Amino acid sequence: MKTVKEIAEELGVTKQTIHNHLKNLPSNLTVNRDSRVIRIDTDVEAYLKKIVSKNDVNLSSNNDKLIDMYKEQIASQKETISDLKKDNEYLREQMKSYTQSIAKTQELLDQQQKLALLSQQKLEQVETEKRVLIERTEENKEEKKGFWANFFNK
Repeated sequence: MKTVKEIAEELGVTKQTIHNHLKNLPSNLTVNRDSRVIRIDTDVEAYLKKIVSKNDVNLSSNNDKLIDMYKEQIASQKETISDLKKDNEYLREQMKSYTQSIAKTQELLDQQQKLALLSQQKLEQVETEKRVLIERTEENKEEKKGFWANFFNK
């Protein structure tokens, strides 16, 4: 006959686990108590081994299911990360293209403003030359007037 401590060590569980299983023993199995020490016979030992191994299988099965689920989640997240990286690269390329387009547009706008300024300056120059020509023409008309026309301001 073995003690609770010996069975717990042998099965790799805590003494509390063994005590919990002993509380739920079928009616056909019993344990011997010797002044605070519980003695477990071979039938009860076999029952405890069966229960503990069954729990280990269930835990192992649950662990395997959890591991598979986590692996699927990791694979899904890796795929999502890959998609996000591709989207990020695409958006960077688009941003680069738009930046170049904006720079080209700004350059064209600067050129258009320079041309408009040159056109304005040319127009002002032509207007100035036109006024000068008109003034000279008027002076020439006054000079060509006869004596009497100048005298009477006609």
